[in-house]
Amino acid sequence: MKNPLIETPRLLASVLEKERELSAFARRLMGWGDGPVYFVGSPVSYPACLTAAAAFESVVGMPAMARLEPGFLAYSLPSLRPRALVFVIPPVAEVEEMLGAVRTLEAKAARIFTLGDGPRNPLASKAEGFVPDSSGAEALPPFSSALARHATLAYLALIVARFLKSPSEERCREEEEFEQLPEATERTLVQWADALPVFGNEVGKASRLVLAGGGRFFPVALETARELEKATGISAFTQDVSWAAPPRLEAEARAIVLSCSRCRVKAQVNRWAVEIGKSSGAVMALTDAADKNLLEKSRLSLLLPSLGESAASVLELAVGGSLVSPIVRAKARTK
Repeated sequence: MKNPLIETPRLLASVLEKERELSAFARRLMGWGDGPVYFVGSPVSYPACLTAAAAFESVVGMPAMARLEPGFLAYSLPSLRPRALVFVIPPVAEVEEMLGAVRTLEAKAARIFTLGDGPRNPLASKAEGFVPDSSGAEALPPFSSALARHATLAYLALIVARFLKSPSEERCREEEEFEQLPEATERTLVQWADALPVFGNEVGKASRLVLAGGGRFFPVALETARELEKATGISAFTQDVSWAAPPRLEAEARAIVLSCSRCRVKAQVNRWAVEIGKSSGAVMALTDAADKNLLEKSRLSLLLPSLGESAASVLELAVGGSLVSPIVRAKARTK
């Protein structure tokens, strides 16, 4: 991403500009059959599938599952129920196999949808419909594409909930927060223009990185770890704090915990942070000022606006991508 301060808010605004098209698409989902909604992806798009599944369960109240393509084809496809909803999230790795699966889906009266159209998505012409994306005529850089996938699928869940659920104060609040994401992201990046290099310098010293999150934040940890490792060469892996035991960190390692004060698995986040804090490595956090327990356990934190999971997870993904340049510069200075 050339200039995150300019490009990231613009990208998120382009997602919101699809509101009318997303609403029209959401109306087509009415009358799905029994069983979960499937979000199927390649290793590249699988974190976005996790975001979609978590969003549809937590916001819409629809049971949902994220699957990698081979597992879906081998295990889920044979047991699909009639009118099951299947979303294939590109980029598609198993193109021929997924195209072949369309015939089986049609025979089962399942409904197949995908994200985006055009030559980069060969399934678009075969699917019942597609979720409009924000890539435009030209392909986006990989991390920008990832951010657009997460934001689009999170926003879609909020819009589907309009049609399927009675209005509630919390859901309306989450939708309002999400629609203010471009401005919130720009304010955050401006506010932390001096702090991001400090945070990046600390991360740049690491011998290895652990990125941890739970619930809506675990997919963000996966996406951010992949981007940081690719851009900086620092070994990075992820942990889901909902179930994973923290590793022992050596003094040169760093753990970055992604969360917010309204995270539904906040108790598990705090327990994980307590345990990993017993190691020699430093614990760092992306969260908001109301998340006091996590802040007390962190050596260094970036304080973000207090938001619900839908907006906070996308904002933290955007901030995580903005850390790349400061880390690269910090590593260059140490050589």
